Amino acid sequence: MTQELVGYQLVDQANNVIQSWGGTWGQCPGEPNLIVLPNETNDQIHSPQLDTDYSGYKLIKWMMDAPTDPNYYTLKPYQFYAMVAIANLTSVMEASVASIPDPIQRIIAQSKIDHTTLFVRSDPLINQLGAAANLTPQQIDAYWMQAKDL
Repeated sequence: MTQELVGYQLVDQANNVIQSWGGTWGQCPGEPNLIVLPNETNDQIHSPQLDTDYSGYKLIKWMMDAPTDPNYYTLKPYQFYAMVAIANLTSVMEASVASIPDPIQRIIAQSKIDHTTLFVRSDPLINQLGAAANLTPQQIDAYWMQAKDL
């Protein structure tokens, strides 16, 4: 599983987290300029160094596993189209859109496919296209997770 630096944590000798900075996957703040130790005198450490002992406390990197929920990831057009082509579903996708009976909805669907800058897994059109290809939501998710790394 891929891990990414998401922030920093002040921990005690037992590795209990005292304070955290950051924590959002895909975004990492800079190292804190100041930490305040939770001791009797609230010692302040300016420009703390990673993994350095400060009276039984230390600042460490906060690593987090990559999210496994495909809804977390958007796909760029090249990733989406590559996924569809690799799965050999281009003609199914085209036929599915062409078969939408309402002309306005068909135009909207075709416009999304042709002009979107980011594909979102939660868009109902994605499930509609997957269903036309006899794919389960879990199969669509699997393709999505592969495509995000293209």
